[in-house]
Amino acid sequence: EIHPILKARIGVWELILNQNPKKLNNYFNELQNPFEIADFAVIASRLLWMYYSATESIPFLDRIDTKQFPVVKDYFQKGRYNVLLLTLAINHYLKQDTANAKSIFKLVDSNTFAYDIVNIDFYLAWMERLRAL
Repeated sequence: EIHPILKARIGVWELILNQNPKKLNNYFNELQNPFEIADFAVIASRLLWMYYSATESIPFLDRIDTKQFPVVKDYFQKGRYNVLLLTLAINHYLKQDTANAKSIFKLVDSNTFAYDIVNIDFYLAWMERLRAL
């Protein structure tokens, strides 16, 4: 089985290079585990916003139900969940839905943020923008 992060990368590059969103959407639709959904969503959205369109919202993010995630999370899961929350807030911001962007951003726990340190500059810039709401 291909890991959700690799599926996200393959799907995004298929969209960018071949203008074919089918693989990206199919991969997302196959996911069942909430943390696999989070991994996929975070990686795919960051790549899309960095290399495809920095100003467009991503429709499949609207289908993520945060209530599917367990209330009690270990440290690693909490980090993954925080980045997902930030991703969802960004997506609402790009849809010009500042009320939801702000309310979701308030749920991000900055004490357990930044497990994805490789791309921290991308997220820090967005955190500053969302703090200004």
